[in-house]
This record gives sequence, structure tokens and C-alpha cells, in this order.
Amino acid sequence: MKNKTKTKKIISVILVITVIVSIGAVAGFNAFSVEPLGEHSYVYQYRRGARLYYKCTHCGDYSHYESAKNLRLAFEDAVTSEDNPYHQSNYDGRFDILRDGFINAKDYTLINDMASGKSTDYDKILTNENATERAKRLYRYICKTYKNKTFSGQQESTWMDSPEYEMNYLYQTTGKYPAIRGLDFINDDFNGVVQRAKAWDARGGIVTICWHCSKNFNLGYNECKADELTPAEWEAVLTDGTPEHAAFINAMDRAGNALLQLQSDGIPVLWRPFHEFDGGWFWWGKGGYDYFKRLWIMMHDHFTNDLGLNNLIWVLGYSHNGTDYGENLTNWYPGYQYVDIAGADSYEVAQNGAEQRLFTPVNTAANYIKPLAMHETGLIPTVTQLQNVGWVFFMTWHTNYLTDENTPEHLSGIYNSEYVITLDELEEF
Repeated sequence: MKNKTKTKKIISVILVITVIVSIGAVAGFNAFSVEPLGEHSYVYQYRRGARLYYKCTHCGDYSHYESAKNLRLAFEDAVTSEDNPYHQSNYDGRFDILRDGFINAKDYTLINDMASGKSTDYDKILTNENATERAKRLYRYICKTYKNKTFSGQQESTWMDSPEYEMNYLYQTTGKYPAIRGLDFINDDFNGVVQRAKAWDARGGIVTICWHCSKNFNLGYNECKADELTPAEWEAVLTDGTPEHAAFINAMDRAGNALLQLQSDGIPVLWRPFHEFDGGWFWWGKGGYDYFKRLWIMMHDHFTNDLGLNNLIWVLGYSHNGTDYGENLTNWYPGYQYVDIAGADSYEVAQNGAEQRLFTPVNTAANYIKPLAMHETGLIPTVTQLQNVGWVFFMTWHTNYLTDENTPEHLSGIYNSEYVITLDELEEF
């Protein structure tokens, strides 16, 4: 991975905001002047409640934050006492503290909403500032759908009559296809996954990909459960500059290169690596949450910064067990700047419905601003259950999980509900 330049000195500054009475350098609207923050120019990335975190565009440091509540207090007198109304701007970028020396009235509205704990348009921005336009559009679509409707999803298998086994079964049973197709790089099926993803995207569908693999990033399900890394091995593969790290990155790049092929065709991907990490049965979770978070961040940074993968929407998928059945999930959370969608899977819908017990702690870990997905299930929750627990999509697992755990009547009711979005109902993105 590329070494990031460290901030040379810690800047301890309080944002000073003064009112410009006349129209300033930002044409067309009154503005607040912002004192320059030394050598730094900070751009909003994410938030934890009312605390807004920023990245320096010069040095890449993420540590700077401002309180939305304090910013709101600083704005309030000025906004309410100004004779001329503050006009909205058409600025559609990433909210920044320092944008040509000014913060406009639209930003005040957003800060006010953030200080009040409301979701805003800036919570719908992908963590990757350089995301492709289609990835941005898909993510906005997902955020708009969250808690209003649910996307249907189906994991494929490749060892039945054809790779279309589940899709054909759903169509024959319900007259509908799922909005989301789940694929897997398992058993080094990079070329096959790329071709089927391209075909699904050509039909207007959404693509999500996971990866069952060994600790050498090859093979499949048995190996990802049997393998394990010692603490010394973890440190070696996670430490830049070691031979083990170089080999680890090189093996990981097989998936990265396949994803680059999809990017070259303009296809956004809901990328769900290292799933069920907190369950403790896959090698990537057996070492505990500290190693897992470092692993996730390493892949995120390498894929984003080194490979230039800008078509990925990063999906963090907790297990159906949860940690202690819903406690301490925040321990496993890599950070708000590394996750776009959070979620959990459940194979216990028959006992627990749409799994509020998982939704709530995952929502807490994501600080209530990321869309949440039920990224795997056997039995699909009912429409009423999905309306009460607002997962943005469900994805049924393959083969007998689809055919044996869901009756044809249940599937038809789900797929023909106005609340559930199917392939033919997807908006263009």
C-alpha cells in the first residue's frame, strides 16, 4: 500500500466564523467567511452523531473534527439577524469547512439537520471521493429506498443445472426476477463471475459479490473455514514492507483485477468481502476484531488508492449470530470512512422474524446513518416484517435455502408485493 504522508504537526484550531454582510467572492449568495486552517484544507467525510469528521485534502489526515452543534450555534445569530436572505447554492459536492474561504446557507441547513440527528444528503455520499458516477447514482438510489422499500436479492449457485438455477426457479414460481444477483469468487471463479455480472448489469440488475477463499486468497468454502493465522502471521501479512504482506496483496489482487474488469465496463458492485467476520468460523474473523479491522482497512485502502477501484460500494456483513447475540458489534466496526452499507445475515427468521435483535446493534455500530441490509437469509421475512424492520435489501442464499425454506406461495407474495423491488421495477442507475 502507499504510504500516507503524516501530518507534520497537530493543528489545534477553533473554526472562526464571521458574517459577511455583503455578497462575497462566492457569486450569487451571501456567505460565512472561514479563517484558513493553516496548511490544511478539510473536506467532510463522515460523522458520528453531531461530530463531523474531515479529511485534509493535502495530507490525508482524518483526525480533524468539528461539532455540528457548535457550528449551528455560530451560524444561528448571523442567519436570523441578516437583513438579506441567505440563498441556497447549487453546490453538490462534499461539504467542506474551507471551500474558497466560504460556507454558504445550504451548508447551514445541513449542519442544522446534522446537529439535530437527522439524516442528510451528505450521509448519502460514498466513502470513496472518486467513486464512478454509476456507483454514486446506485448508492443514492439505495439510500433513497432505505426504510421505504426493500430490494429483492438472490445468491446464485454454479453447480446445479445451470448458473441460472435460482433465477429460473424464482421466475417460474413468481413471474419475477430479483433486483440483486449475488455472486461469489469462490474456487477462483473470477472469469465466470465477471461474465455473469456483466450479463446481469446488461439486464438492468444490481450486482453484489462476496468471496469464500483460503488465507492465500484461493480455493473455497472448506479452506476459508479450516484456515487460521497465528498472531505472528497476522502481523506479517498486515505490515507493509514484509514479504508476507507483498504475497498477501498479490493474491488479493486476483479479485481486484476482476473487479477492475467490471469497472472498465462501468458496472458498480456491492462488494461484500470477509463476511460473517464476527462469527468466528472463517479465517478472517478467527483472530478477533482488531486483526479483522486492520485487514478490512488494508483491503479498502489498497483497492481504492492503489488499484483505483472506484466502482465499489463497500458492504460490511455481520453474522446471523451477532457477537453475544447483539452485543459489542461496534468492536468489529472498521470505521465510518470504510463502510457504505452495513448489515447482518439471518438463518433464524422462523424464530426471530426480520431480526430486530440484529438490526438495532448494527444500526448503533453504524451510528444510525448507513443503510442496513439483510445480506443473507434462508427464509425471507414477510412483507409486514420487512416494513417493521427496514433492511434495504434481502438476499436469499442458494439452492435448498431458496427452494426448501420458502414455499411457492410465500415467494410469490414477497416478489409481487409493492414493497419489494424486483428486476423489472428497478430505476435506471
